[in-house]
Amino acid sequence: SCADNYSCYNPYAITTDVGQQVVWRNYDLNHHTVTSGTVDASTPKIFDSGQLTTYEYFRHTFDEAGTYNYYCTIHPWMEGIVVVE
Repeated sequence: SCADNYSCYNPYAITTDVGQQVVWRNYDLNHHTVTSGTVDASTPKIFDSGQLTTYEYFRHTFDEAGTYNYYCTIHPWMEGIVVVE
């Protein structure tokens, strides 16, 4: 169970600079999303990949410093963090 050891997104947490683009790629056979926020918090969606099939990718450029949580809307136990400095 990847949620127990934070391995659903690999890596779980990354650090990047303002203005940098982050790319997620789905190497799994299941569909997934990369959606800003958390399943428990009602936050405005800053980014949302929609459903990604196997080998599809999603890119987002972070224009402001901060910590951005994200999760998969299909599998809400999948969570990750992007720290933008």
